[in-house]
Amino acid sequence: MAVVFHIAARAEWELALAAGTYRTGSLDTEGFIHCSTAEQVAATANRLFAGRSDLVLLFVDGDRLEAALRYEPVADPPGAVFPHVFGPIDLAAVFEVAALEPGADGRFDPHVEVAGFAAVGDWTVAQAEAQAMTAMAGCRVPWWVAGGWALELAAVAAGRHPIRPHSDIEISILRRDQRTLFDHLAGWQRCAVVRPGVLEDWDGGTLPAGVHQIWARRGAPLPPHPDHFAADPTLIDFLLEEADGDSWRFRRQASIARPLAALGATSSRGVPFLRPEVALLYKAKQRRFKDQRDFDVSSPTLDPAARAWLALALAQAHPGHPWGSALEQLPSSGEAQ
Repeated sequence: MAVVFHIAARAEWELALAAGTYRTGSLDTEGFIHCSTAEQVAATANRLFAGRSDLVLLFVDGDRLEAALRYEPVADPPGAVFPHVFGPIDLAAVFEVAALEPGADGRFDPHVEVAGFAAVGDWTVAQAEAQAMTAMAGCRVPWWVAGGWALELAAVAAGRHPIRPHSDIEISILRRDQRTLFDHLAGWQRCAVVRPGVLEDWDGGTLPAGVHQIWARRGAPLPPHPDHFAADPTLIDFLLEEADGDSWRFRRQASIARPLAALGATSSRGVPFLRPEVALLYKAKQRRFKDQRDFDVSSPTLDPAARAWLALALAQAHPGHPWGSALEQLPSSGEAQ
């Protein structure tokens, strides 16, 4: 998957959502839409848009573009090569939209998720599986690939196409196994995410109930800053799952539970992953653009039991959530249409 990025005015993107396709004036005057690679985004933003607070960043899957994507030399900056899209950008090719906001000085810092794409490139499912298996080899507690990659593994296991690119790997373990994870990751830098965007070095002590995320990277310790981790291709984002005996419990609503034995599945390469209905339940809280895309693609493929479980869980955790009504409107067969 070739991932490129485009900086857009929020108002123009909202017009594109209504129109069904995104285009810019440069398409008429130059014949293409200007884009950037992951390594070029921050510099492009600072060169052309410093101080603007009305911008969004489009994450574009080049493999899903109908128009040609070409990398061409430009005059400014001299000697640089930038990606150009020779036609409108199909909304189906946009897999994430993030606010792009400058700091107090009007300048843009590298976006954390963009830094992740710069670090890992365009990973395939097989590469993601290899990364997870290498990191967890010999770990003697249950673990599951989580988040977007869990949905990818479920799709591949069912013989479907990949859904979208991803910038990192998330792995779930049980909270009660956190010390075993700490020992397993000897030689890694391990940090607890104490609140969004704030990391603290983890010494292996029991983490507070409100901390459920650990970032780990191989190599010599660096200051515990998200940028140092996001730009590292060895980054693993560990998520702590709650459990009561042999039952998993949803950390945001303890009444939602299921047997640990039914929490995940296994890929053809032997990689465990959270079942898609569980991964989607976690995504329902924020419902970012990419989360909505994941739901739109994955929900029609859920079997009837998984769909019913997700609908009930959404009703308990997020009453009135639009995904609940969307599930009710899907074909009753549970098969992809």
